[in-house]
Amino acid sequence: MREYGKRHLLGFIGTGMASVLLSAAMVGLSVVLQVAIDAAIAGNLKKAILLLVGFAIVFATIYLLQAFSFVNLNQKVIGEIRENIVKKILHKNTQEFKAHMETDYISLLQNDVKKIEDTYLDTFFSAVGAAVQLVLAIVVMTHYSGVFTVVMLGMTVLMFLVPAVFSKKLAKATEAVSEAQQTLTEGFSEVVYGYEVIKSFEKEEHRMSVFAKCNQGMLEKAKKLELWKQVNGGVSNVLAFSMQMVICVLAGWFICQGKMSYG
Repeated sequence: MREYGKRHLLGFIGTGMASVLLSAAMVGLSVVLQVAIDAAIAGNLKKAILLLVGFAIVFATIYLLQAFSFVNLNQKVIGEIRENIVKKILHKNTQEFKAHMETDYISLLQNDVKKIEDTYLDTFFSAVGAAVQLVLAIVVMTHYSGVFTVVMLGMTVLMFLVPAVFSKKLAKATEAVSEAQQTLTEGFSEVVYGYEVIKSFEKEEHRMSVFAKCNQGMLEKAKKLELWKQVNGGVSNVLAFSMQMVICVLAGWFICQGKMSYG
């Protein structure tokens, strides 16, 4: 992927900057809401409405900019990856080519490339955005209270550490699904490419039973992966909900102490 990063350096920089701006806008939302709520409580409703409408326009513009730049970069990289795969296959000699089954190449071009398309760049830019968002959030929280900042950081670290326990399970389950998908592709290819042989030897039932096993294996592996995803998501949601409750309690306490406005 480093090769594609060098080739599309400007695209990576542009998308990275857009991700940083989007993260800054997400953190800035808290400041905007504070000012808007305080203005509304003070009776200046017009100021609050104009501020929120203006921020919504800016946020939507940044979001669309980030989305378009990411999609454009992602599709360019994926297109080049597919072309390089085919180019390398065509450069193989016959012996090297026959070292793998046809379905291996098909699975590589379809399943593995699709996995890269759906996760790799998205994960990279999400990590960049999350890092920037965390730094900016610390700056904003420290402005209000050091205690508030320490509690929030502790809860945030907990939100990352606990789901990390499931990361190995998810990685193994994802790998198992990829292998099962390859086996399923092989089973289906044998039906399509060997159709005439199957019909001539009346092996329909046998071939159907073989494919049924491949299909069942795929279903079991996919179900296991989805269950781990749901467990991981559930734990993450519980921790996020817990953090929101802690924030509300702390905010209420600071407001009563006069250290923080209602906004």
